[in-house]
Order: sequence, then structure tokens, then C-alpha cells
Amino acid sequence: MTSQRNAVVELNPSISDRVHNVVYMLIANERFPTIKYRDGVRRSGPEALKPQTILIRPQQVGFEESSTRKCGGRLQQRVAWVWIAMVHFDQQVSLDTFEEKFMRGPLRVSRDNDLDQQIDISFLDAVYSHPPEQQSSHGTRVTYRFQADLSPL
Repeated sequence: MTSQRNAVVELNPSISDRVHNVVYMLIANERFPTIKYRDGVRRSGPEALKPQTILIRPQQVGFEESSTRKCGGRLQQRVAWVWIAMVHFDQQVSLDTFEEKFMRGPLRVSRDNDLDQQIDISFLDAVYSHPPEQQSSHGTRVTYRFQADLSPL
């Protein structure tokens, strides 16, 4: 006999992988313009870099009862699923172009044969750490928090 708990876990076994991978690929495939300072004036580009390090991790999730009932039981679903993306560069870079692309609308992972729910991913906030203008030992560091909203089951 399969317990209800196992049935819930088996509904979307790769949903975490999908959220992680789509955000990772979005960041990894982007080229970020470097920033140079000359006499206190900031200039971006034309040189562009890929991130040195990208770490994507779930941070918190809420659960609520699903309006869908299966096998006469009660199902729960994830809501307000918050993730973080920690991105490090070896030089100072501009994040504006990347963020503007993401702000145009949520990043959407559509339902398919293996995915029962659509996933909409959007920014919540970002925390930046910038190196000194001269003789820095590291580059820009940013931690993005984003939310993965799942359509109802």
C-alpha cells in the first residue's frame, strides 16, 4: 500500500531540478559587461564576462492544501517557493542588462508530459557587493532572491 505522503512526493520528481537548471542556464549563458573607472567616471563594456561561480539553492517554501483531490485524499502544493542565486565574478561587472531582461516578465517553464505544473520565476530582490575601484582582489558579487510560482495541480 502506497502512503499519501509518497504520492505527493512522486507528483513532480524533477520540479526542483527544472527551477534550478533554468535559472542556472539563464545566468551562465549571459555575458556581463565589465566596469572600468577612470578619473571617477564609470564606463561599462565593451569587454564582457561570464560568471566565475553560480550557486542556485532553494531558500524557503510554503505549503497549502490543493483544491484538487486525488484518490479521496488531501493534497498539498508548494506556494511562495523562494530560491537564491549567488553569482560571483572575477572583475566588476554591470548587471543592468541581465536584470532588465528578467524584469520584462516572469521566466516561464511550461507544462509538458513530465511536468504537471507551469512554473513562473520572477525576481524578489538582490544584494550586491562591489570591489574597490583600484587593485581589487575579487569582482562583483550578487545574491538574487527569486520566487518560483507553480500553477495549481
